[in-house]
Amino acid sequence: MSSLQRDLTLQAAVANFYAAYHDTLEQNDLMKWVTFLAPDCLYKVTSRENVERGWPLCFVLCENQDMAYDRAAALQDSIYFRQRVQQHMVSNLRIIEVEQQGSCILVSATSSFTVYESINGHEASLLVTGKTLDILIMRDTQITFKQRSCICAPDIISDSIVYPL
Repeated sequence: MSSLQRDLTLQAAVANFYAAYHDTLEQNDLMKWVTFLAPDCLYKVTSRENVERGWPLCFVLCENQDMAYDRAAALQDSIYFRQRVQQHMVSNLRIIEVEQQGSCILVSATSSFTVYESINGHEASLLVTGKTLDILIMRDTQITFKQRSCICAPDIISDSIVYPL
C-alpha cells in the first residue's frame, strides 16, 4: 500500500468515526456516547477565551470514561430533563499528526463544529459553534477518543450545554 493510500484510508476511518460519533449524539444515545471515549479519556468543553488566556476553566470536564458515564446516566435520569433535538454540523476535519505508540496509533485531529438545538419541539436555533482539538487512539480496527477538547467560539452561551459536543 502506498503512502497516499494509507493516508486516504486513515482519513476515511477518522471521518467515519466522527460521523458515527455525531450520529450517536443526534440520536440522544448518551450511554453509547460513552463508548466512544477511551477509559482514560479527557473530555472537556471550554471557551476560546479560557484557552487563549491559559485558564483551566471548563463548562464540562470529565477526566475519564467513568465520569462521562456518570454524566450520561445523570442526564437520562434527571427530572428536569427537557426533550432536546440536536443537529451537528462538522467541517474542516483535518489530521494534524499521526504517532505510533506501541501497538496503538495516536491521531491528533481538529475540526469545526456547529450545533443547532430544538427544545420541546420548538424552532431550532444555534446553540454553539467552535472547534475541536482531539487525540484519537486506534487499536486494531477500534477508534476511541483519548482526548476530546471542544473549544466554543462564544465566551457566553445563551443556553446550557447539556448534551455532549
